[in-house]
Formats: sequence, structure tokens, C-alpha cells
Amino acid sequence: MSAGNATDVLLFFAILGLCGAWFSVLHLLALRYHDTSRLLVFLMLTYLFSAALATAVSRFFLAGYFSSSACYLVANVGAVVAGFFAAFLYAFLGPATADRSLTAHLLIHLLGKPHLRAQKSELENEYVAENFFSKRYSECINARILEEDGEIVALTAKGARIARLYLLQLKLLGLDRRTQHLPSFVNKK
Repeated sequence: MSAGNATDVLLFFAILGLCGAWFSVLHLLALRYHDTSRLLVFLMLTYLFSAALATAVSRFFLAGYFSSSACYLVANVGAVVAGFFAAFLYAFLGPATADRSLTAHLLIHLLGKPHLRAQKSELENEYVAENFFSKRYSECINARILEEDGEIVALTAKGARIARLYLLQLKLLGLDRRTQHLPSFVNKK
């Protein structure tokens, strides 16, 4: 690989890093201070804005270091597209899951219980979508993030770590204060 090609590759990663850095800052601020009901759409718009900022910054500060303008264009488009897929994957597996997943809410619910345990009947009464709950519950047992002992259900150490991660995301991003935080599958008593 020639020095020019190596520089182009490094500059590609610099643009990708700019996209990620802008997205990290902007989505943290945006989610903390803006209550939206369309979380994934909102996060993707945040990414597109971040990509536009990264493109503008790269145009003024990095474009002259590329071996050609065509290399800059390819690197910029490639970084924006790669960053978009990374941001979408993060948004779907991170904030959207922490905010809208029955599994995440089940784990967080058990994390707040003494000794990380509850009666299975209590959990069954908590969630209205019975078939949906049964499916998620059995998946959690199979994944060894929950364990059963008769009628007692407990978080495993792995389940507690996952629950703490979801809880951290909810608090860090301010999602626990959103009006949509209580999911539709929880009984409203």
C-alpha cells in the first residue's frame, strides 16, 4: 500500500470518527432534552445532521490531504454510509431496546426487587400481553438471564448486568422521564 493510499484510509476513518463523535454528543443532548414519540426516526435524523456536520468539517480541514478529490468523495460517502448503519444498529439495540423492550422492562423491574427476585404470578399479572410475556419470559430463561425456583423468578448475575446497562441508558439519555417510557404491555392499575 502506498503512502497516499494509507493516508486516504486513515482520513476515511477520521471522517467516520467525526460522524460518530458528532452523533454521540448530539444524540445524548437531543434525547435528554427532547421528548419524542418516534425514537428511531429522531435518532436517524440526529445522525443525518451529524453526518452533515462531519462532511462540512472534513471538507474544510481534511479534503486537501486526500490523494485526489475522487478519493475524498468516496471516503466521505463511505464514512457517512458506514456511520449510518452503525448509528442505526446502536439506536435499535441501545436506546430503542432500553425504552421499548418488554425484556428490558422485565429485567429492570426485577433489578428493583429485594434479592432480585419476585413471584412468577406477580410478573404474569404485571404485563397484559400474556402470549408476548410468555414468549419473552421463556427466552430469558433459555438465555440464562432469569432463573426459576418453583414460583420464584430471579435475575442471574448476567441478567442483572444487562438490566443495569439498560437502566444506565435510560437514565443517561433521559428516556426514563419520557411520557412513552411506560410501555403499553404494562397493566395500568
